[in-house]
Amino acid sequence: MSIKLFYPATFLPHKNHYFLCNKEIIEFLENENIKIILTIEKKDLNIESDSFLFIGRVSHQICLSIMRESSAVIFLSSYESFGLPILESIFNKKSIIVPDLNYSREIIGNRGYFLKYPLNVENICHVLKKFKNDYIKGINTIAKIKSKSIVNSNQLIQIFMKELNL
Repeated sequence: MSIKLFYPATFLPHKNHYFLCNKEIIEFLENENIKIILTIEKKDLNIESDSFLFIGRVSHQICLSIMRESSAVIFLSSYESFGLPILESIFNKKSIIVPDLNYSREIIGNRGYFLKYPLNVENICHVLKKFKNDYIKGINTIAKIKSKSIVNSNQLIQIFMKELNL
């Protein structure tokens, strides 16, 4: 199963895109079948890996559509106190992977996967692996529930969120 993370951010140093260029992170993403969709140009990072999809700048509507279709949002910026992708992920009921900072815990609550050491390779790989396992567990739970002929989509969403502790 492929996990698709969406990182909607302009290419600025404090957004920490460069951190994704780490060879160990690229190998981890490839081995775990995790894809990251970036709203920057390929020339900005020049990474040779199928784990990254560079879509460049897109309209807000397209951005929201991609977010809705993604498994989660990743937001590596550790400089700002509040980013629009955080708010949009909450409104779209998406999990988000963010640096473990006071503002992020306060805003996101239990919807987040927190990077205690945001620019640490082991930490990001550990958190991404945890998210992937939780996500697959949630998908499998929904499949079991659907097979028991529960048709109410609100029930499915509530059970899915409960399974992921959201």
